[in-house]
Amino acid sequence: CVGCVWGVVGLIEPMVQIIFTLLSLGLNSAFMRWYAIENNAETKGIIFFNINFVLFLNAALWVFSLVIFAEKIALFLFSSHDFELILQVAFINIFFLVVNPIIFSTLRIEHKAIRFSIVRISQFALNLLLNIYFIVYLEWGLISIFLSQLISQALAFIYFTPNPKHTQHT
Repeated sequence: CVGCVWGVVGLIEPMVQIIFTLLSLGLNSAFMRWYAIENNAETKGIIFFNINFVLFLNAALWVFSLVIFAEKIALFLFSSHDFELILQVAFINIFFLVVNPIIFSTLRIEHKAIRFSIVRISQFALNLLLNIYFIVYLEWGLISIFLSQLISQALAFIYFTPNPKHTQHT
């Protein structure tokens, strides 16, 4: 049943958004509040590191737990093992959804709107193209949606990883 399969997306996406919101701890807003008013570069670095460290550790621990229990969650939600892999991919994506916003907020605070826009539009375009490729050409079905999101989020994370303080002096 095609409608049934896509209904799964309607259940998983809100779950991902709720978990993302809980794991973010509202630290993106706190970061924007404290980082934006700080003039000292060293203090900005401390704020950036501390918030990223908390988010990274919190997300990693919870996502690891969710991935381990994905089979039980799939059985509980869908009465089937068929959605375990999809849940695992969706849960891993939550990690990147939690840690990426701080980097994007830094770009916005540092008035790097062009870089912010280029990265976000590229991320969106990649997600869309991967969806088309996975669904139309590879016929992977439902997992395509979550895999496309994961890849685009992970690549954005990797792009900024070599220099986490990328916004300073660039």
